[in-house]
Amino acid sequence: MPVEGQSHYLCAYVGRSGRAADRAWFWQENLLQQPGGKSIVWARVGANPGVAVEPLLAALAAKGYHGPLMMEVLADAHGRLHFIEINPRFWGPLQLTLDACPDVLRLFAADHGHRLVPPTQGRAQAQYSWAQGALHRTDCKAYPSLTAELPPAAWPPELIRHDVYARPDTDALHLNH
Repeated sequence: MPVEGQSHYLCAYVGRSGRAADRAWFWQENLLQQPGGKSIVWARVGANPGVAVEPLLAALAAKGYHGPLMMEVLADAHGRLHFIEINPRFWGPLQLTLDACPDVLRLFAADHGHRLVPPTQGRAQAQYSWAQGALHRTDCKAYPSLTAELPPAAWPPELIRHDVYARPDTDALHLNH
């Protein structure tokens, strides 16, 4: 029986050193997803749904893991968490990471020999959408936090407003890709 509920991603990086200071993470709350488990087309920074993150990352570091990871959990209607998957890779798009928790990318760069600016604070209200991946579809899965906040008629302008391509460096792709 499939589990239904609110999808959350733990987006994290465990530095090569394994030290607590070389770990960074944030939670992504998924709002809208293409059918069949394909691309998340709208998401925002979210709250921890109840996972003990630091012990999890410390245990992975103790086993020798380092690098990015994305873990999905679903919170069902009763608030129970269900582990869905964990992937040892970055998630897309990384713009939310840059906006919400730039330390993830700073630690990645440091592990690959690049020195970047000191740690910076992310934005707690960051979100992204992939407008073109959602606007012309009628079969996207809407997660509970979206349907509780906005009626479907309000989605298109919000998808356009938060489109990952609607930034100066990718504006030519806005609503074209």
